Amino acid sequence: EQHERRKRDARQDRPAGSWNHHESNGNVRRVERSVTVSGIGVVSVFGTSHAAFRDALLEGRSGIVALSGFETTGCRSTLAAEITGFQPSTWIPPMKQRRMDRTGMYAVAASKLALEDAGASIPSEGDDHMGVLLGAWTAGGGSTQVFLDALFRNGPTGAPALLFDSTVANAAASLAGLEHH
Repeated sequence: EQHERRKRDARQDRPAGSWNHHESNGNVRRVERSVTVSGIGVVSVFGTSHAAFRDALLEGRSGIVALSGFETTGCRSTLAAEITGFQPSTWIPPMKQRRMDRTGMYAVAASKLALEDAGASIPSEGDDHMGVLLGAWTAGGGSTQVFLDALFRNGPTGAPALLFDSTVANAAASLAGLEHH
């Protein structure tokens, strides 16, 4: 109880906008300097340009349409904001595309667009003061579905091992990071 009271009092004594304290196990370092967003990359149902995305939002257009990328018979929903007409070769060489699912391609393209928008590039030796922030909440749906279907149908030895890395939740962010090593 005393520990909780000290934490609560410490939160009340801090000025607004100061560091949000949490219990750390040593693997998180404090970031106290401000962060500047200098570029944004957009890969959306409306295209890959800021103008197309902005205009669609301001006009109140919806990108939700009937799905055509896979069979929806028996699904509760048949609608989605499906990205069509995306040309990954604009950002990713064909040989690299062979090892990526769509989600990974979108992530790599968006990160390259953000760096281009910022007028920046990450040097090959890296830069601790610069990077790409990419939010990813799940892995590629298509790869995950194919992998799990094979796993459940044929057991562990029947699951396509080369697809596993595309089923991990942070796969897209990892691919973008590797692209800009």
